[in-house]
Amino acid sequence: MTKFNGFLFFINVVLMLILPYANTNGIMVVGLGLGLGFTLCILNKDEIFSIKIMMGLWALYSLWYLLSSIWSINPEIVYRGFRKENIYSFVAMILGYISFSHCSERIRDKFTLTVLFSGLMLALLQWADSLSIGSDSIEVIVERLLPGVGDASTFFVMFFSLSFYFFISGYKCNKYRVIIGILYQAIVFYAAYLTENRMAFVSFALIYTFFIIIVALRLTLVKRLCLFTVLVPVACSLFFMGISLKANQHQNFIQQLETVSQNDERIFIWNYYLDKASDSPILGYGAGYSMPRDTFKDDFPNGFYNLIKIHAHNVFLNKQLQMGVVGLALFLFLYGYAFKSAVFPYRRDDLSLIALLVFVGYFSKSLTDDFFIRNSLIMFWFLVGFFIASKRDKIESESH
Repeated sequence: MTKFNGFLFFINVVLMLILPYANTNGIMVVGLGLGLGFTLCILNKDEIFSIKIMMGLWALYSLWYLLSSIWSINPEIVYRGFRKENIYSFVAMILGYISFSHCSERIRDKFTLTVLFSGLMLALLQWADSLSIGSDSIEVIVERLLPGVGDASTFFVMFFSLSFYFFISGYKCNKYRVIIGILYQAIVFYAAYLTENRMAFVSFALIYTFFIIIVALRLTLVKRLCLFTVLVPVACSLFFMGISLKANQHQNFIQQLETVSQNDERIFIWNYYLDKASDSPILGYGAGYSMPRDTFKDDFPNGFYNLIKIHAHNVFLNKQLQMGVVGLALFLFLYGYAFKSAVFPYRRDDLSLIALLVFVGYFSKSLTDDFFIRNSLIMFWFLVGFFIASKRDKIESESH
């Protein structure tokens, strides 16, 4: 490892450790800036050329994002969103890609374990806050660092997706890692439960379902039955927990499902914003996370409180509302190509499965919300760059 590579690895570790916490934006910006500077020192034009399509899609999406300031009622919202949604995320992807191109499997293993350790620290912080563990001074620190319920649960979903790294048949996989993986998931489960976020458990169930399907494809019939016997009940239980959170615990599952579906305000939110999106389907109303609050401030129904006014509580509807069908199409092309580059061609002995689960977890979590502007988005794009570098090195090694 060269001196520059060593500095980059240190910066990447610091970023992964501080990104999940609140009030760390200053450190995060400095880390991204330093990382980009060191990246430019070791930049290889062939490495950049290999992701030219990805960079082109980023350019098109970013251009349309900025152009939406022309018809936005508040261009400042567009510029603020552009900084975090586009600039920071793009730099994170480049940093993750360049830092881990042509590095050893041992280095990737250490980095992945570092990210998982970051998730463990966040989970324990959530435990300390919810269970009132520690002195008054510790409680002050916890309250300052712990992100909101939605952000924390989104990070828990991402860390849960990554935790399947303990189970894949890759570098140093053994029974001890499997045991650690099970304990890790139990800790994350309970931390997510303490946030009382329903969609986190629905995402857990989806991640488990995809994991079961992918792993089962390469097993014998007997092993498939054993896998289904163990993990299908787990996935169903997680889904049930997600639905029953905040519902009447004395009701049966069907009654709880009816209670949640009838009382969940998102049905009314989506109907309202779908009507608004249909009024400006091509261009939208301008990018930016809190755009609806300024654009429709005189037209909200009486029951809409501030959190509902900020965004549409669905990432796809939000993009349609902000940037119209053109922006939504560019968003889908960008993230779709990122998915293709990180996961395919699929290999059983690399990080393809982990990349797939991260995409499933992150997108499913934003089906009833929109976290595509928070620190979790920066970590997501860093991991995308990391996965693409791993995939590229794997393909190159097979061709030699």
